[in-house]
Amino acid sequence: MPNKYKILVVGIGDIGRRHLEACLNLPGEHYALTTVEPNDDNWAVMEPAIRENTIRIERFSSITEMPKVYFDVAV
Repeated sequence: MPNKYKILVVGIGDIGRRHLEACLNLPGEHYALTTVEPNDDNWAVMEPAIRENTIRIERFSSITEMPKVYFDVAV
């Protein structure tokens, strides 16, 4: 199986939430998603949609917490 495409979404406020929602529609077998959002309230809004998906999501509160990795797409 080929490597998964890695997508980074920074911020899931009003506009970032729409980006994350679109990414959640991608097939989980081909994509891995990383998100950065310090605001727990924004996470609470997205939690039901995230639980219902098969795409793997890594969550970070700060970019400084993230390991240094290559992303195919960053929003």
